Amino acid sequence: MSKTSSSKTSSSSKTTSTSRRPFRIGRAKTGLGLFATKLIRRGSFIVRYTGKMLPNKIADELDTKYLFEVNARWTVDGSSRKNLARYVNHSCRPNARPM
Repeated sequence: MSKTSSSKTSSSSKTTSTSRRPFRIGRAKTGLGLFATKLIRRGSFIVRYTGKMLPNKIADELDTKYLFEVNARWTVDGSSRKNLARYVNHSCRPNARPM
């Protein structure tokens, strides 16, 4: 009987989010995306977009969808799977802005 009650406890604790991040990566109809798991106030920092800095001339020739243009000269190649920010605003109604 104690095995049953302990398994219930462990399964319910799995549903509680213990992550420090206010988001999770999940699958949507159109692919992977970043979903809020906690309230994120307007103007709050969510996640840093990371990757290799490339001149725009080189980035324009790449065949990837995870490019973030920083300014008229530089672009970040965020195609690394370590870059969780690449999943931000892949929605029909994006609601986050770069800072």
